[in-house]
Amino acid sequence: MSKSEFECTGPNGIDALLLDGPLLRAEITVPLQFVRYLHKNHLPAYSVVQGIAQIDTGAAVSAVDASIFSELDIPPVNREMIQTAHGLFELDCYNASVSFPQLDLPAMELALVPGGHIRARVSSGPDMIMLIGRDLLQHFTFTYDGPNARFTIMT
Repeated sequence: MSKSEFECTGPNGIDALLLDGPLLRAEITVPLQFVRYLHKNHLPAYSVVQGIAQIDTGAAVSAVDASIFSELDIPPVNREMIQTAHGLFELDCYNASVSFPQLDLPAMELALVPGGHIRARVSSGPDMIMLIGRDLLQHFTFTYDGPNARFTIMT
C-alpha cells in the first residue's frame, strides 16, 4: 500500500484546502484499450489534456468538463440524465481514461463519464477540469484533515 500526503497551505498561510477543496493533477486521454493498442503497435501516443481534479465525496460518479472531450476529439457515446448540484440535466457521456501523476495508481477507465460544466479556476495552477466521484474513490482510501489543511490518499 502506498500513502501520499498533500499539504494544502498556500502563500501567506492561506488554507487552500478550505478555499479549493482536495485537488489532484489529472491527465485525461482516450480509453485504455486504445492507449494499449497504440503502444503495442509502436504508434505515437494520443493527446493528453492535463488539469486539476477535485475530490467530491458527494458525487456518486466522476465527471469531466465537456470541453476536454472536444479538445481530444472524443465523441459522445450516450446521453444520460444526471443529478448535479444545480439540478437534473441530460448530459453527453464519453469513454476515456484518467491518470493521477501524484498517486501510485495505474490509469483508470472512465466508462460513460458525464461531460459537464466543470472547468473552474483554482487558487493556483491550471483549471479544474474534473470531479472525482465515489465511482473512482472506491479504489483508494481518502482522509480529509481540515484542522491541519492536508489530505491523505492510500492506494
